[in-house]
Amino acid sequence: MLISNIILEKIVSEIKERKYFSLIVDSTSDITTHDQLTIAVWYITKEGKPVERFLGFMSSVGHKGSDMELAILKKFSELNINLKYCRGQSYDNASNISGIYNGLQSRIKSKKMCAIRWSSRYDVCKALFNGYEQVLNALKAIRDDKEQKKRN
Repeated sequence: MLISNIILEKIVSEIKERKYFSLIVDSTSDITTHDQLTIAVWYITKEGKPVERFLGFMSSVGHKGSDMELAILKKFSELNINLKYCRGQSYDNASNISGIYNGLQSRIKSKKMCAIRWSSRYDVCKALFNGYEQVLNALKAIRDDKEQKKRN
């Protein structure tokens, strides 16, 4: 078995263990100028750390939202990852991907229960990610504050 397959199996296992995740899709060209989709997920590890994991490239899926939808549904089906646990989506700004009516985002959203438009929450998530340790320390300080406990 290839090492990449072993790594992918570990990532998929961790995603299933953690249950909820966000989908990240971006279109890009490779060195030969062929379009491909980059597929990744974002989730919180059991240690409470946010991670982003690369799942793979998908070549020649077409430029229509419907073509990309079928490719992503197929990829997640092959990986046996249930999209109903997707809690966020992040796409580039191409209208065929991020379009709110016919783009990939709206198509994936209609297939499962993704209530959050992740791209609109980017700034908040980035701030939380960058300040994670400080937020955690503040919450621990509140938890351990003896004066706070006396008030309750």
